[in-house]
Amino acid sequence: MRTRVALDPDTEHLIRQRMKDKGVSFKRALNDVIREGAGAPGRAAYESPVFDLGIPSVDLTKALRLAGDLEDEGRSSASTPTSRDSPKFGGAGRPERRVRPLAEWPQANPLSGLPLA
Repeated sequence: MRTRVALDPDTEHLIRQRMKDKGVSFKRALNDVIREGAGAPGRAAYESPVFDLGIPSVDLTKALRLAGDLEDEGRSSASTPTSRDSPKFGGAGRPERRVRPLAEWPQANPLSGLPLA
């Protein structure tokens, strides 16, 4: 198919350079460049590595509770008696944070959102 195309001077120079390098005609060089540009994806998608972790060693149905308990444990072991909040420095100390078991949470009616009696 014949088509008239107006090329910018820099793109014409690139095509002419390709003609010289590859030893092909203007038509072939232009078609090759268009095919390469149109068919080449911009960037390959990043794929993170996947690892099989095996069977879980804890019950994951309460994973958030477990994470909260571990976080609390980490905070309590990291706090020292010389903390600014400790009674030694006149602070009242931080109250112990208690995570209520799911069974103690108020149950709500899914239709109304009101607590069940």
